[in-house]
Amino acid sequence: MNRSALLVVQHLLGSGHLRRAVLLGRALADAGMQVTVASGGMPLAGLNMEGINFVQLPPVRAVDAAFSALVDADGNVVDAAWRAGRLSALLTCFDSARPDLLVLETFPFGRRKMRFELLPLLARAGQAKKKPRIVCSVRDVLQQRKPSRTAESAEWANRYFDAVWVHGDEKFIPLRDSFPVDQLRIAATHTGYLYDDRGAAGGEGEGEGEVIVSAGGTGAAGRALNAAALAAAEADHEKTWRILMGGGAAHQKWRQHAGRARVENNRADFPQLLRNCAVSVSRAGCNTVLDLLSARARAVLVPFEEHGETEQLQRATRLGKTGRAVLLREHALTPAALTQAVSKAARAPRPAKTTVNMNGAATCAALAGEMLRRRG
Repeated sequence: MNRSALLVVQHLLGSGHLRRAVLLGRALADAGMQVTVASGGMPLAGLNMEGINFVQLPPVRAVDAAFSALVDADGNVVDAAWRAGRLSALLTCFDSARPDLLVLETFPFGRRKMRFELLPLLARAGQAKKKPRIVCSVRDVLQQRKPSRTAESAEWANRYFDAVWVHGDEKFIPLRDSFPVDQLRIAATHTGYLYDDRGAAGGEGEGEGEVIVSAGGTGAAGRALNAAALAAAEADHEKTWRILMGGGAAHQKWRQHAGRARVENNRADFPQLLRNCAVSVSRAGCNTVLDLLSARARAVLVPFEEHGETEQLQRATRLGKTGRAVLLREHALTPAALTQAVSKAARAPRPAKTTVNMNGAATCAALAGEMLRRRG
């Protein structure tokens, strides 16, 4: 009998959450499951959906990096009527998929603004005639919250979920560094990172000797780093600086002020550029860090720290302590400081091959199979 899985994911700023969910979905599909991925964020082109039934829910995004409000595809702040329609669409998706396995990405350890639909979804799953096993899928580092919020997350996890899959390597960054795991009464298993660099190859010489800058977009999270990189590139008469960002009007505006820098669209061969470059300059998002480790790239990490964000700083600090990156704190970011950090990274030896576990997709497929076999 074929087993079915429903993965529910919501990306509000970047696209990393959706990319991980799709990679996990493909691994479950490869293991013989019928997989549906329900995405609540803005549509994202270029994803490999092979073997997956992809459902685009009415999309929503955060209006800013502080998550001060949610807006729909037209930029309108969502209201009660929108929430009711979105909840109906999600419950319809659940009823149609009739999953044996329900995977919620991040919640209840994040995505609290989506509880208007996720708590009713969990209630529906608990009342279903064919009650699914329920798993929370989280990245390696959780945003640190005040104690009351942390306790609430643990209470929801213990009440509704059967397990937590931590997409990270406990020997590299254990979950306990960002969350008090002793509050959990369910198993929290480090699966290894979800990573797939297939299709990453590009021109073998592209990016050779360059400074590759990937700031994570042209919005609030990328603006300061892009601006510092443009100014640093203008003063650097030795190396080419290639700055990657999303397309659209914002991209065109940055290109008009590029000067000596090369401003390009984000590229599918980004991992290959990292293998070739002299130095990578980036934020410290999970997917970017995995690309850096795989490519053995010399790196400068400028973690995003606005609005009390701690997740990227923890990851960047770990790489800095192990000699795999130069850490430049956001409050110290200036063109001169960035130039100095790039020079320091360029003088360092190339990092050794990583031993970090990146086989998380296969591990999750095995965990799912065992979980469903035990249920019968």
